[in-house]
Amino acid sequence: MRSGRLRHTAQVYTKSTTPDAYGALDSSETLTGTYKCSLEPKYWQERAENGETLSRVRYELIFRWYSELAHLNPSAEIVVDGRRLKVMNISDPKGRHREIRILAEERQ
Repeated sequence: MRSGRLRHTAQVYTKSTTPDAYGALDSSETLTGTYKCSLEPKYWQERAENGETLSRVRYELIFRWYSELAHLNPSAEIVVDGRRLKVMNISDPKGRHREIRILAEERQ
């Protein structure tokens, strides 16, 4: 991957749950790391539901290989350029541990 294409900064957050004093589970987000990536929109859909227009945009994020990203939990979220994206799929397309491609979705 050419380094010039990695012009976006992504912050990766993972969700964790811990029990409180009464046994109920509290969820919190933890910053896993900040990485450089490229961001490409792949899919866009808009529909009307209950009198409101809902839009969904899917992006493909391409990172250099990091083991933390390869083993990312699907409940993770990524913040890029003010967009909060939910991780849908993680892949290493060529299996050579050189890049990671993440398909993520933004809902509005």
